[in-house]
Amino acid sequence: VSGHTYSDRIKNLINDSTSTTYTTRLNGSTYLIGADGATQTVYSDSSVDQLTGSSGLDLFLANITLDGGTGTTGTDVKDVITDLKAGEVASDIDF
Repeated sequence: VSGHTYSDRIKNLINDSTSTTYTTRLNGSTYLIGADGATQTVYSDSSVDQLTGSSGLDLFLANITLDGGTGTTGTDVKDVITDLKAGEVASDIDF
């Protein structure tokens, strides 16, 4: 269990070195990167997914922007986040 703040944990997971705990992150060199590019590690499955968090603060990785990818139906699809709360992070993932 990490004693780092929610903000620092998110930054550490997405490889943001501005985190004050970046050098002591618990995820090592494993990152959750949803943007297109050579370092992308999280991908959309081309289907509409429904994401629901739990108590506390959550991180959602979802296709939340229609950016021209092609899902299984031939069109880009958006995922649904049912309970995004103020202060939580929703990060867009691409195909």
